[in-house]
Amino acid sequence: MSSILLVALILRLCSLTSASTIQLVPHDKQCFPPSFNFSSFSQLRTEQLRRLKYADGTLHPLKVPYASWASARIISEITYILLAEILQFEVQLLDGTALHSGQPVMYVAGCKNPDDTLCKDNNISDPVVHITVETWSYGIGRVSALPSHLQPTLLTVYDYNTVDHFFLWDTMVQQAQKDSVFLDYYRYYDAARYDPHVYFDPWMSILDMIPIEAVETCSDLDQVKYGNSREKANYEAKTGNKGTACFYDDRVWFSPACLANHSKCLPFVLQYQYHVAMQLAFWLNIPVALIKVRDGTAAFDDIYYSMVKARKVLFGWYQPDDNLLGLEGQTPVKLRLPDTNELEYQQQIYRTGLALIKPRNYVWRRLPSVSSHVTFLVNQMNLYDEDMNGLMAASGKNKRSGVEGYSGPWRVACDWILSNPDRWRTWVPFICARGYSPDPTLCSCLPCPEGYWCEGGTEPAVECPTGFYCPAQSVMPIACGGRRITRGPGATKKEDCSVCDGSLIALNSACVEMSLLLLIIILPTIVVLLCVYSLVRCLTRRTMSQEDREVMEATKTIRKKLRLSRHDGFYLSNERLALWHSRDKVTFIGKAAMEAAARLALLRDDCDETFFDNFCVSVRDSSMTSEAFSAQYDRLCEWLLELCRHLLEHGMEDPGRSGKEEEEEEEEEKRVDIVLEHELPSGSSFSFLHRRKQEGRRYNSSWKRARRRSHEQRFEFFKNKVVRMKVWRDHPLLFSHLQDLARSIMVDFVAACERRSEELFAGPFGQELRAFCADRWDDGKRHSIIGEEEMLRCWEDYATKFTSATEEHRGSRRQLTPVCRQDDENVGAIRVDEGQRREAQLSFSSGQHKECLGELPFIAQLHARAAILNGYFRARVTDVVLAHQALPSSYGDVQLRRREEDFEILCSFGEEAAAVRVVYASIKTPERMAEKVKEYAPPDRKARWPLTANILDPVRLSIVCEKPQHLLQVARWFLELQDDSLCVCRVKNKFSCSVVQDGYRDLKLYVILHAQHLRIIGEIQLHDRELYDVNVKMHRLYKLRRAQSMASYIGEIGNARR
Repeated sequence: MSSILLVALILRLCSLTSASTIQLVPHDKQCFPPSFNFSSFSQLRTEQLRRLKYADGTLHPLKVPYASWASARIISEITYILLAEILQFEVQLLDGTALHSGQPVMYVAGCKNPDDTLCKDNNISDPVVHITVETWSYGIGRVSALPSHLQPTLLTVYDYNTVDHFFLWDTMVQQAQKDSVFLDYYRYYDAARYDPHVYFDPWMSILDMIPIEAVETCSDLDQVKYGNSREKANYEAKTGNKGTACFYDDRVWFSPACLANHSKCLPFVLQYQYHVAMQLAFWLNIPVALIKVRDGTAAFDDIYYSMVKARKVLFGWYQPDDNLLGLEGQTPVKLRLPDTNELEYQQQIYRTGLALIKPRNYVWRRLPSVSSHVTFLVNQMNLYDEDMNGLMAASGKNKRSGVEGYSGPWRVACDWILSNPDRWRTWVPFICARGYSPDPTLCSCLPCPEGYWCEGGTEPAVECPTGFYCPAQSVMPIACGGRRITRGPGATKKEDCSVCDGSLIALNSACVEMSLLLLIIILPTIVVLLCVYSLVRCLTRRTMSQEDREVMEATKTIRKKLRLSRHDGFYLSNERLALWHSRDKVTFIGKAAMEAAARLALLRDDCDETFFDNFCVSVRDSSMTSEAFSAQYDRLCEWLLELCRHLLEHGMEDPGRSGKEEEEEEEEEKRVDIVLEHELPSGSSFSFLHRRKQEGRRYNSSWKRARRRSHEQRFEFFKNKVVRMKVWRDHPLLFSHLQDLARSIMVDFVAACERRSEELFAGPFGQELRAFCADRWDDGKRHSIIGEEEMLRCWEDYATKFTSATEEHRGSRRQLTPVCRQDDENVGAIRVDEGQRREAQLSFSSGQHKECLGELPFIAQLHARAAILNGYFRARVTDVVLAHQALPSSYGDVQLRRREEDFEILCSFGEEAAAVRVVYASIKTPERMAEKVKEYAPPDRKARWPLTANILDPVRLSIVCEKPQHLLQVARWFLELQDDSLCVCRVKNKFSCSVVQDGYRDLKLYVILHAQHLRIIGEIQLHDRELYDVNVKMHRLYKLRRAQSMASYIGEIGNARR
């Protein structure tokens, strides 16, 4: 090609518009002349253009794609002229919506991105186009790949064929025939027998004449950058050939037949079916240099066809098309390939010729219901091969005569319509006159039946509305008038207007105002009925028991608090539905479920958990969505948390009011109630008001009595009733709110502990208690922020027991605080043999990052020893306490129950006797030991392997005393004990610490128990009675706070014994 032509092509390429730009095709003139006879379509004429009416009532123009190839453009113009000029619809032809036949089907399916085969972003309610025009095999495949709920509706299969095949020029075929080589037959391209490349131009010259910007590279195809793919993975899978690499700046793929010698490759240039050409070249052993020219715009088509016309190449071409028709001295000849194997094509194996495809028309899946007339016309349209041949010939002639742009296809379409009226006349549906409606086939018009009115045009018959009547062939409904309406829709004559309108009532053949009838008859009747209802209700209330009244008043209070009244749309199962409420818009709550909530509010033990669960479910489901709960359910949760606060708080009683004062107030209220009942007449309004006030007092009194329960009683109710409700499992976030509530209440407990500690320190023996054995308890911080060197030393200390470091090296480390441990030689509750040391050494040294070793074997050892010696520990400690009791005669009774139940006895403290309470505790569980072990990990000062040896309370019990001096004396009993079976090894005095994290202080004695030739370290906790009572309550909250879920909390409080 000359350099001038190349420059021209490059300039044309630079004028390309973006493929994603959609623009309206202009139509500035009519196809039909003013003299055209519209008599056959007189009913179609309208003052305003018709539009599509969507289900939401909005009006939209009909949108049709304007494709990038000639045949589809001409069909689009035919469709436009018939819809716009005959059916009088507002139609828009959109250029840029059909770069290839796969894009319109995506748009008509509602897809926003026409190249997204999965159609992830879509709007099926308003597609970009409403119909497709001439969908080829690529578009048909796109439809099959769409999800079923997005697939457009197949409406038409045209009767002409589309050919998408490979061609060469007849001059080349004739030249090769002189050498007995027939280039129109595939066998003469077999590289093993022939050299077909000698009849073609060198492929390098073809590549040089195509602008780089117009070549679609192999990478572009693999990434489907422009909507095309070479299906690389499928090629490799089906052929077994991995030679898919491209050369010369990724622009040329060489088939295996000439990969070793590129000079023998013949040029094969195409715009479509690249993936088919690759497999054909492999299966048929054709030596090709495959080059892909971009498609989708007129500029790329000009580059492609200019090159094809000027050079000797094997090229791809499709029909119907007008680009290569009517050329002087040149005729495209189709390359004959093996007959099409449809089964192999279904399996994506391409070693036979391409099949002939009849193009199709798809429409928006909602178009038949939106406009049956448009659907009818598109469905009836059909063309044949002879039609398309004539259209393409006319289009090619226009191009050669210089007609370009949008006017060429429009001119061809208009000429065909004006020349073939008998062909398209049957495509046009009937549009009816006013008073008529189309039949279901749209092939005739029927008179409008009685009870309906018909606007005509494309509108169907509409049923006559209430208040109107419609005789036959009505064009508009006729109003009844005379303050009367019909009984319903579909009235056919004036006599059907027999019902009084609005608030009027039929009386003696006349319509009377409702207000007048109310004053005379209905209003007095209503007053009488209300009086009877009030009397029955009062009698019913008098026969109710006190318990039922309390529950009823509690129910009213809860419904008001949670907004569960009938006004809010909530009915109890025994309540009648109001006339103005629709059953499907209210929520019914079982009466028993509502009463269960009332009993829970009154802290009644007969509260049924199952009914309360039903109550919660009813409230939750009243207006619940996937993302939010109803306002009533939120209030229910807040109310339940408030109830839990009352049950768990330390001080429930009003500090300014004594229990005696509250009892006197209740007695006074009862006395006033009795006097009023005797002095007021039973029928007076004052008596009724007094009963309402009295019922409110009964509920408040019941609630006050429930609040005056002891903390133990309240907690038992919380443990046995409240936590068993399913609402905690159904709403896990509610449990976290309960834990937050527990944390806030624990703050009050800490303050109570601090106040009691200050009282102890300010009283007699307070300072002595504070200074008792203070030097024997290290109150330094167990964890602190340390540097890298100090942390390294912590890990060295941790590994002391199993490392092979020398004693001199160990002596150079920081000195550890000597503490008593379960693995000490004089204890032996934990035993470490040489094998365990060796395993620990190897495991510890192999890790790149230091971490603690597993402790399960040592936890099992300690737990087993605790289970064996727990009874001996209880017995030995109890013996020490019983040795100081003030009433020896009770010794035998205590002996019988001391190992199973807590007990309290009087003990001698010098000249006075005081109560001492012994509280047994269960042994520490393996799970709690495992949690405790984590606290001793580095940088803790006690971090020496095994960490389980630091657990000093596997067996434990508590001794509760009345005064500080008693607590000191009990400690001395054990410190001065001359007995090897129980000796104190450590004292931990939390009274001596200036600040305690949880506010609780006690005195702990760690003792070594020796029994049955076994030893273990146990813990004796010495408590002040008031502090102990607070601690018991605080520990309950601590269990709640640390629980992972309500289920785990129930399991712990069910098994543990504090």
